[in-house]
This record gives sequence, C-alpha cells and structure tokens, in this order.
Amino acid sequence: MEFSLELQPKAGQLRPQHNHPGESSTRENALEYDPDEKTLVNVRIDTVQYGLDNGKPAALIILRFIFKFRPAYKRIRNFHVNIEFRKQSGSGENTPHPKVIKLAPEELRGKIFTEERSNTLTAGGQLPLGPTGATLHVDEEMARKITREYELKLSGWKKSSDVATDNVVIWDCVEAKKAAKGVIPGYRGAIVVQYPANEHFFAVMRLDAERGIFNFDKNLFEYLNIFGRKEIDDLVIFDPEKPLGPQYPSLSDFKDVNLEDYIVLEPIKTLPPGYS
Repeated sequence: MEFSLELQPKAGQLRPQHNHPGESSTRENALEYDPDEKTLVNVRIDTVQYGLDNGKPAALIILRFIFKFRPAYKRIRNFHVNIEFRKQSGSGENTPHPKVIKLAPEELRGKIFTEERSNTLTAGGQLPLGPTGATLHVDEEMARKITREYELKLSGWKKSSDVATDNVVIWDCVEAKKAAKGVIPGYRGAIVVQYPANEHFFAVMRLDAERGIFNFDKNLFEYLNIFGRKEIDDLVIFDPEKPLGPQYPSLSDFKDVNLEDYIVLEPIKTLPPGYS
C-alpha cells in the first residue's frame, strides 16, 4: 500500500524551500518563514549577474529582505541572516571556495524614536519694595528639556568559515529597545562574489530572528525565537550560464562598482491579503 504524508514545519521553523528537480537555475525565493497571516520573513533573490572582478569570474547578487508584521501587538524584534558560499562538491582540493569581495549595506542607522524629558527648577527670592523695607517674595521657574534619540542599526560584514576565507556574509539588525517598534521591515542587499571558473557554486541561507507577540492578559510582549532545522532548505544554486532577474548591460566588471547604487529599495508590488 502506497501513501504519502506531507510534513508541515512546526511553529518556530522555517518554511522549506526546494529547487525544481533537474534545474540548475537560481531560485528566487531563497528563504521564508511564514507562521501566520500577520508575520512574514522572506529573503528573495532579485538579480544574479555574471561578469568579472579584477579579471576573475564574479557574480553580482542582489537580494531583497522582507520583514513584515502588523504593528501594535506583533513585531520582529531582531534578525540575523547568514549566507555561506560553497564550491561544487567533487571539485578538486586546489579549487578555491567562492570568496566575497564586497557587500552593501555595511552599516545603516535610522532614528525611529525620540524621547523628551522635562523638569522644572524653581528659585525664590525677596524683592525690596521701596524705602519702607517691605519685600515681596518672587518665584522664578526655569524649565529644562532633555531630548534623547534612539536608533536602530543594520550591520553587514563578511567573515570566514571553517573551510574557506571570506566566504560568508552576515546581516544583523536589532530594534531600538526603548522604542519597541521592530526591525527594518524591508531593505535590499548586494554582494560581489568571486567563484571558480566554469563551475557552479552554492549558498546556504540561515536565519535567526525573534518575534514579539503582545500578551494582553499579562500586558507585555512575549518572544518566540524563529529558527529550527537549518538543513530543511535546498542549497541555492548559482549557474554562470543562467543569470537571474534584471541585468545591467553597461556593467561587466564589478571591480569599481558602487553597490549602494543598486540597492535602492523599490516599493513591494503585492503582498498576500492580511499583511500591512
């Protein structure tokens, strides 16, 4: 007797992403966590363009990060995206792993909350009223206002893994704690990575995040870690013969490219019903 059992991810796990069977193309939806109609964590690949960097084969990879939630009682408190590039299995020992040359953004800051504190200082004194010696008591109030701004910060950097140098990209964001407004809801990132000539290469996408849910009974936020089995997603494939998404005809050498020019965030065209 044959039967099939479709397994669904448990709460706190990532939704599995799989490549099409027999396809060597890069998939657009790299990573996704979608636990309910009010929360969406999604990493998408907008563009993969192949060219050269300093005379070596390289790829320009542009990604879109979406962290959507309904404000007030749910929010993404922090996230940590880890992208590790690997060479094709079976490559010779002398074949290098892909190497990240540059990335953007490396650091973004944004003011999302301003706190104002005021206090009043009262000073008193006797004011003489002519030659009779009479006096009048006068109070003077001095108000002082202190303004403090809270910033959230998005940081990006590259690092080495246990098998290669500079083959990992990290993006990390934590909300401004006093504001409790969540993380950056959407941004784009870009990477230039050198890869072994005439070979496929791959990426492993990992995500750790923390989702806040307001508990009305306790009148406070409770937090759920968003992680789980990291091996449930297929590796993201990069095939030098199959670019993806919009291409830039005037761009063939990435050596002096300013990645900031390619990550300007465009409006998200459509979202499923129920998202803010």
